[in-house]
Amino acid sequence: MLTILGMIVGGGGIGAIGLFALMPSLLTGTVLPFLLGSPLGRKVAVGLMIAVGMLLVLWRVYAAGKSAEKAKQAAASLRNIRTRMKVDDEISQLSADDRRKRLAEWVSDR
Repeated sequence: MLTILGMIVGGGGIGAIGLFALMPSLLTGTVLPFLLGSPLGRKVAVGLMIAVGMLLVLWRVYAAGKSAEKAKQAAASLRNIRTRMKVDDEISQLSADDRRKRLAEWVSDR
């Protein structure tokens, strides 16, 4: 284990892929027996499980907020489309003179 850490820290030629290949053996060789075999390890394992549980809850709250905001934006977009269609329909029913008069109200004389 010490030589593996020396290779990782010292840059002895092991890359990220090699590190991921070694992870299962590191976990089963040293970490898992520590977590299961000692009182401190069990406390660490419980703490890790609590931390993971809290992260999962936070992730679910984040995802729910994200989807709620997406739904709110979709509803606003639909309202804007309906308003635009209504205004377009009103304008298309006006005569050319009425359109000019309404447009003149919006244009400022400078």
